[in-house]
Amino acid sequence: SSSVTCTLENGPAGDFDITLWVQSRGQASGSVTFTLSLTVDSFSPSSGSVGGGTTLTILGTGFPNTMDEWESNEVAVGGSSCTITETSYTEVKCVTPKESTSRRRKRALADLTVTVNGQTVSASGQYNYDASSTPTITTLDPVTATPMGGDTLTIIGTTFGYESPFNTV
Repeated sequence: SSSVTCTLENGPAGDFDITLWVQSRGQASGSVTFTLSLTVDSFSPSSGSVGGGTTLTILGTGFPNTMDEWESNEVAVGGSSCTITETSYTEVKCVTPKESTSRRRKRALADLTVTVNGQTVSASGQYNYDASSTPTITTLDPVTATPMGGDTLTIIGTTFGYESPFNTV
């Protein structure tokens, strides 16, 4: 026979050397490389706080399947690293960095890029840093307290959303 057919499983993007062992004949000669391509199909949400902290879900193929495999790879928003929190070959979740321009506009568009094993792809749309999604503190009540602790501090502002055990002070 002059061909062998196999079914590929999910895997991270990259270039891979192919080795073929033929039963009773040994290793086939020749040097060939196979490329698994990296793709970004979509991401959501498409906008979030200029202060960062928005969890993005990125769908595509060729992502590393473990957190360890992300050590030399990256998701970036506006050129800054997005902190990976979950991963599979087809989905990545990361927490956005703060908006990196010094001008802090009401809205700023940023490219979303994924780099895996030397391949870099950009998402078809841009992430929108939106000041209207950014929590803002306007007042504290009270503004002083004793060092003994036990006092209640109320933080007043906008865009806090609901009370959540994940909100931190």
